[in-house]
Amino acid sequence: MNIRLTSLQTRSLLRSAGFCRGIGLLFILALVISPLLAQNGTEPDPRLRKTIESINQRYLETLKSEDIEGHMALYAEDASAFLAGQKPLRGRSTIRRERESNLTEVILVRGAIHTDSVEVGGPLAITTGRFSYTLRRKDDPERVWTYSGHFLLVLKQQPNGEWLIHIDGGFPEPT
Repeated sequence: MNIRLTSLQTRSLLRSAGFCRGIGLLFILALVISPLLAQNGTEPDPRLRKTIESINQRYLETLKSEDIEGHMALYAEDASAFLAGQKPLRGRSTIRRERESNLTEVILVRGAIHTDSVEVGGPLAITTGRFSYTLRRKDDPERVWTYSGHFLLVLKQQPNGEWLIHIDGGFPEPT
């Protein structure tokens, strides 16, 4: 059976999936988007892959330098973030408040992001990979820990051609 959805149907499906929480929604998105990319998606040309990988690196660099403006510029206005143990964050302003709160409490001492895959289908790109952050509390310099896991980002090409984060999902390694 060959399933074909128009971009309007896909957007409608993504909106109606709002009843799901956290990782469950990301799992549903992966199930829905993966077949679409398998039918229509391809490994991007090297320039586009490099552009998307640079978004992942800027994500890390802006967190490390505590550049909230630069960090939020990576997100679409209607972006969502799904972080383990938290309610979904919807909208760039909500994600911004969460990131600002985090940056007042912790410092990213060092980090690494490795992009495992990038697939593009129309105006959407899915990138998956691994991350590892070494963090330190600002109020307790002795308290240092590592936070690592896997990520799934859905990027959406904007009318001006720019790619921005539309869905940000992090899956930490079990502790």
